[in-house]
Amino acid sequence: MNLKCKCSIAAKWIYRYQLVILFITISFVCLCYGATLYQSLEKQKNAPFELKAVYSGKDGITDQLLSKINQVKGIKGVTIVQKQSAKVMFGEYEIQANIVGVNASYLNVALSEGSCFKDSDSSVRLMVNKAALVKLMCSSEDNAGDKKVPDISKEKWLSKPVSVQLAGTNHKVTGSICGILAQESATPQIYMTNSCLDQLSKAKKDGKEKITSPDTIHVRTENIGKSDQVSQEIAELGFSASNLNQSLLQSWKLLEQKEKMYGLLGLLSMAAGIIVFHLFMKMQRINEADQYLRLREAGASKEDLFLIELIEIIMVSLIVIILGSIFMIITRTLFYSVTCLIILLIGIAVTAMNLMFVQ
Repeated sequence: MNLKCKCSIAAKWIYRYQLVILFITISFVCLCYGATLYQSLEKQKNAPFELKAVYSGKDGITDQLLSKINQVKGIKGVTIVQKQSAKVMFGEYEIQANIVGVNASYLNVALSEGSCFKDSDSSVRLMVNKAALVKLMCSSEDNAGDKKVPDISKEKWLSKPVSVQLAGTNHKVTGSICGILAQESATPQIYMTNSCLDQLSKAKKDGKEKITSPDTIHVRTENIGKSDQVSQEIAELGFSASNLNQSLLQSWKLLEQKEKMYGLLGLLSMAAGIIVFHLFMKMQRINEADQYLRLREAGASKEDLFLIELIEIIMVSLIVIILGSIFMIITRTLFYSVTCLIILLIGIAVTAMNLMFVQ
């Protein structure tokens, strides 16, 4: 019996493996998708993680104290964070907003336009997000009452001066917008260097208004795994630390739950496929003995029958691999390393089952 004849017989018999194909395909898809979630989650957890820490000491946060914090193992950066309410004026636009003071060396953000300010800047330079620009445009009489979101691209934000006046003072300074943040956020965000914000705050002191020293810092750790250790060490310096982004932690928990669910479903489907295949091969020997008898009478040897069923298994494996790969490509969750590993495991499994149950 030649190879063409064996392949023809195997192709006619392949319909018998519908349940096996279904279970193994589900397993293939679930395991690959679960592996995708795992890799995505690990990548996020290995990224720098931010903590918010509040100082409880009486002397305020000094440069010496910040230097000690920078020496703590696992910390990549630290900055004092202070907020001041201010009136921001840009041409005909005017809004009341909180300006956040940070160290430029700490701020690590992507920009859609412009550049980041520097700690050495002597003039007032602001970095804003798109939500702040939208709020500015909505403040004009032309846009008042308009429910549509104004098009911020109509203005040349980086080429015109902007005025800043801290609340409680009559002192107004002129500066510029140096960069527009690329990160999407519904909350207006306006950043300035701590040094510039300190200079503006002097006007409040001159006005005999009580000024409180900043007591909050942001600490960037190497990853979330270092955050507990860092929290304990800076607690010894008088800081009480907390996670800056609770919503991120919640999203990680959901991803972990999905990862476990898809992994368990994939393993159960794989087990179901193997069990169904095992039972089917036993029943097939009993229910279709006449087909094997006719082949033996036609001159087929035991080796020929073995090769026919082996070709069937290979065809089933190819169908499963093609269906799984198509699904993974469509859903954009194909990871080549994981896919290749599962394909290899399927190939080894079906070959082993064939040798164990078919002979």
